[in-house]
Amino acid sequence: MNHVARRGRWLMLLLIVTLVLLVQNFCLGSEDKMLWHPQRKLTLLEYLQYSRLWITILFGLGGAALLMFIKMKRWLRGTLMVLVFCIFGILPALSGLRCALREPSPLCTLIKPILILKSGNPNLPLKFIVSIVAIGALSLFGNKLFCSWVCPIGAIQEAVNYIPLRAQKIKLPFFWMNIIRALLIILFVPVLYLTGQILYDLFNPFAPLRWGISDPLAIYSLAFLGITLVASVYLYRPYCYLICPIGIITWILEQVTPLKIRLNRERCTDCRICIEQTPCPTVESIIQEKRIRPDCHCCGRCIEVCPTDALQFRC
Repeated sequence: MNHVARRGRWLMLLLIVTLVLLVQNFCLGSEDKMLWHPQRKLTLLEYLQYSRLWITILFGLGGAALLMFIKMKRWLRGTLMVLVFCIFGILPALSGLRCALREPSPLCTLIKPILILKSGNPNLPLKFIVSIVAIGALSLFGNKLFCSWVCPIGAIQEAVNYIPLRAQKIKLPFFWMNIIRALLIILFVPVLYLTGQILYDLFNPFAPLRWGISDPLAIYSLAFLGITLVASVYLYRPYCYLICPIGIITWILEQVTPLKIRLNRERCTDCRICIEQTPCPTVESIIQEKRIRPDCHCCGRCIEVCPTDALQFRC
């Protein structure tokens, strides 16, 4: 069997699995509702039965498999990002799921524990531990598998970035973006502790993805989401690089993950096509084989454009 046929089989398998998961997300919604009861604490075993948790894990692993076996075309990546946004940002609300990962915002896993501690409750719900472990496990297994293949805001930012422009797309220096992101997190935590939910909803682009919020502050969340998407037309994943605290945590994990985009130095001709045609600031550090590299969201663009197949997603 030739390489084209093999890759076609993997793509067909991915589409079939996606269809199955879409159906599963609706069908298992009733089971998730039966498991949920606001008056009692759920056990770890009950949390592990939630369909959304396993859909999250399967999408992360499926994205890794896809990158390993095919060259990711721009149209395919863009289509998959829209699909990820629909599955993790829209379908949970439509199916009425209330599970460990019901909130479309990964920020919830970090922000809610602070708000709980602020309320004087020393016991964090098990769902936050389950969510953090799931995000961390995916990110440790493969390069930003959660951010790249599960996060709905990351997905919609990337999909919007594929909109063609006559003007040049903008690449900001990662060093300064990371400094801004770190400083914002340092300032955000104490201010959040003082102001509570208000600050969280004001500057949370995920809030509109609840698709049912009636809070008067929702208009500010919608405005922030709009600003994020407009910026995404010109900048690659601006919220991820400049603000997201999950992003900086997964960036740290990215440095030690075994599965990532790697360079075959013998094949590389230093043509720099991969650097010029990729939207992220990461590829140059990969070519230079730096120990610490910027966030790589594994869009696969550098692998696609490399004329000598010097870049591969592998251990």
